[in-house]
Amino acid sequence: MKKIYLSPERRPAPHGPYFGYPTLFEHDVTTAIAQKTAAALTRCGFSVKMAPPVATVRVRVAEAISWQADYYLPIHTNASSATPREGSARGPEVLAYGQPGGISWRACQMTYEELMAIYPAATTRGVRQNTTFYIGMQGLHSAVKTFGELSQI
Repeated sequence: MKKIYLSPERRPAPHGPYFGYPTLFEHDVTTAIAQKTAAALTRCGFSVKMAPPVATVRVRVAEAISWQADYYLPIHTNASSATPREGSARGPEVLAYGQPGGISWRACQMTYEELMAIYPAATTRGVRQNTTFYIGMQGLHSAVKTFGELSQI
Protein backbone atom coordinates (compact mmCIF):
# COMPACT_ATOMS: atom_id res chain seq x y z
CA MET A 1 0.00 0.00 0.00
CA LYS A 2 1.42 3.38 -1.03
CA LYS A 3 1.95 5.93 1.74
CA ILE A 4 1.15 9.61 1.24
CA TYR A 5 2.18 12.28 3.72
CA LEU A 6 0.04 15.46 3.65
CA SER A 7 1.55 18.74 4.79
CA PRO A 8 -0.89 21.69 4.86
CA GLU A 9 0.26 25.25 5.63
CA ARG A 10 1.53 25.25 9.22
CA ARG A 11 1.35 28.93 10.19
CA PRO A 12 -2.00 29.71 11.88
CA ALA A 13 -3.77 33.08 11.92
CA PRO A 14 -2.86 35.86 11.64
CA HIS A 15 -0.61 34.53 8.85
CA GLY A 16 -2.22 34.43 5.43
CA PRO A 17 -5.58 36.19 5.53
CA TYR A 18 -7.10 35.95 2.07
CA PHE A 19 -7.28 39.21 0.14
CA GLY A 20 -10.83 40.48 0.58
CA TYR A 21 -11.61 37.88 3.30
CA PRO A 22 -9.97 39.19 6.49
CA THR A 23 -11.29 36.39 8.73
CA LEU A 24 -10.37 33.50 6.41
CA PHE A 25 -6.81 32.18 6.81
CA GLU A 26 -4.60 29.95 4.67
CA HIS A 27 -3.87 27.51 7.51
CA ASP A 28 -7.55 26.82 8.11
CA VAL A 29 -8.34 26.40 4.41
CA THR A 30 -5.38 24.13 3.64
CA THR A 31 -6.04 22.01 6.73
CA ALA A 32 -9.63 21.49 5.55
CA ILE A 33 -8.36 20.60 2.07
CA ALA A 34 -5.86 18.14 3.59
CA GLN A 35 -8.57 16.47 5.69
CA LYS A 36 -10.78 15.98 2.63
CA THR A 37 -7.79 14.78 0.61
CA ALA A 38 -6.88 12.28 3.35
CA ALA A 39 -10.42 10.89 3.37
CA ALA A 40 -10.47 10.54 -0.43
CA LEU A 41 -7.03 8.90 -0.58
CA THR A 42 -7.92 6.50 2.23
CA ARG A 43 -11.11 5.55 0.38
CA CYS A 44 -8.94 4.76 -2.66
CA GLY A 45 -6.71 2.42 -0.67
CA PHE A 46 -3.76 4.65 0.22
CA SER A 47 -2.22 4.91 3.66
CA VAL A 48 -2.28 8.58 4.66
CA LYS A 49 -0.63 10.58 7.41
CA MET A 50 -1.21 14.28 7.99
CA ALA A 51 1.42 16.57 9.51
CA PRO A 52 0.87 17.91 13.02
CA PRO A 53 -0.50 21.45 12.65
CA VAL A 54 2.44 23.35 14.17
CA ALA A 55 5.35 21.10 13.14
CA THR A 56 8.10 22.82 11.18
CA VAL A 57 8.91 21.79 7.63
CA ARG A 58 12.07 20.01 8.78
CA VAL A 59 10.10 18.04 11.40
CA ARG A 60 7.46 17.14 8.80
CA VAL A 61 10.04 15.93 6.30
CA ALA A 62 11.83 13.89 8.96
CA GLU A 63 8.51 12.35 10.01
CA ALA A 64 7.60 11.52 6.40
CA ILE A 65 10.97 9.89 5.82
CA SER A 66 10.77 7.97 9.12
CA TRP A 67 7.28 6.76 8.17
CA GLN A 68 8.72 5.74 4.78
CA ALA A 69 6.23 7.82 2.80
CA ASP A 70 6.14 7.22 -0.93
CA TYR A 71 4.90 10.74 -1.62
CA TYR A 72 5.09 14.02 0.29
CA LEU A 73 2.28 16.41 -0.62
CA PRO A 74 2.41 19.99 0.73
CA ILE A 75 -0.92 21.76 0.38
CA HIS A 76 -0.83 25.55 0.09
CA THR A 77 -2.71 28.39 -1.53
CA ASN A 78 -1.80 31.99 -2.25
CA ALA A 79 -3.66 33.81 0.47
CA SER A 80 -3.21 37.17 -1.19
CA SER A 81 -3.02 38.47 -4.70
CA ALA A 82 0.22 38.89 -6.59
CA THR A 83 -0.49 42.62 -6.92
CA PRO A 84 -2.64 45.10 -4.96
CA ARG A 85 -5.50 44.28 -7.36
CA GLU A 86 -7.65 41.42 -6.06
CA GLY A 87 -7.77 38.42 -8.34
CA SER A 88 -4.29 38.83 -9.81
CA ALA A 89 -2.94 35.60 -8.26
CA ARG A 90 -4.30 33.10 -10.74
CA GLY A 91 -4.02 29.46 -11.42
CA PRO A 92 -2.40 26.34 -10.11
CA GLU A 93 1.34 26.06 -9.96
CA VAL A 94 3.13 22.86 -9.09
CA LEU A 95 6.69 22.85 -7.81
CA ALA A 96 8.64 19.72 -8.65
CA TYR A 97 11.41 18.47 -6.39
CA GLY A 98 13.21 16.40 -8.97
CA GLN A 99 14.61 16.48 -12.49
CA PRO A 100 12.39 17.12 -15.54
CA GLY A 101 11.23 13.76 -16.86
CA GLY A 102 11.86 11.97 -13.57
CA ILE A 103 9.22 10.17 -11.48
CA SER A 104 8.56 13.20 -9.25
CA TRP A 105 8.29 15.53 -12.24
CA ARG A 106 5.81 13.22 -13.96
CA ALA A 107 3.70 13.02 -10.78
CA CYS A 108 3.71 16.81 -10.60
CA GLN A 109 2.77 17.12 -14.28
CA MET A 110 -0.18 14.75 -13.81
CA THR A 111 -1.30 16.74 -10.76
CA TYR A 112 -1.07 20.00 -12.72
CA GLU A 113 -3.06 18.58 -15.64
CA GLU A 114 -5.84 17.43 -13.28
CA LEU A 115 -5.92 20.85 -11.61
CA MET A 116 -6.14 22.56 -14.99
CA ALA A 117 -9.07 20.31 -15.96
CA ILE A 118 -11.14 21.95 -13.19
CA TYR A 119 -9.58 25.42 -13.08
CA PRO A 120 -11.89 28.07 -14.58
CA ALA A 121 -9.29 30.41 -16.14
CA ALA A 122 -6.34 30.15 -18.47
CA THR A 123 -2.92 30.29 -16.85
CA THR A 124 0.61 29.42 -17.77
CA ARG A 125 2.10 28.91 -14.32
CA GLY A 126 2.65 25.18 -14.94
CA VAL A 127 5.20 22.86 -13.39
CA ARG A 128 8.56 24.25 -12.41
CA GLN A 129 11.56 22.94 -10.58
CA ASN A 130 12.16 23.95 -6.99
CA THR A 131 15.36 23.06 -5.20
CA THR A 132 15.14 25.47 -2.28
CA PHE A 133 13.06 23.44 0.18
CA TYR A 134 13.02 20.10 1.93
CA ILE A 135 16.66 19.24 2.39
CA GLY A 136 17.03 15.49 2.72
CA MET A 137 13.94 14.49 0.73
CA GLN A 138 15.89 12.15 -1.54
CA GLY A 139 13.97 9.19 -0.12
CA LEU A 140 10.62 10.60 -1.22
CA HIS A 141 9.40 10.25 -4.79
CA SER A 142 7.37 13.40 -5.10
CA ALA A 143 6.70 16.70 -3.46
CA VAL A 144 4.02 18.94 -4.86
CA LYS A 145 2.99 22.42 -3.91
CA THR A 146 -0.08 23.96 -5.49
CA PHE A 147 -0.95 27.62 -5.50
CA GLY A 148 -4.04 29.54 -6.47
CA GLU A 149 -6.11 32.32 -5.11
CA LEU A 150 -9.09 31.02 -3.14
CA SER A 151 -11.65 33.08 -5.03
CA GLN A 152 -10.26 31.83 -8.35
CA ILE A 153 -10.38 28.07 -7.68
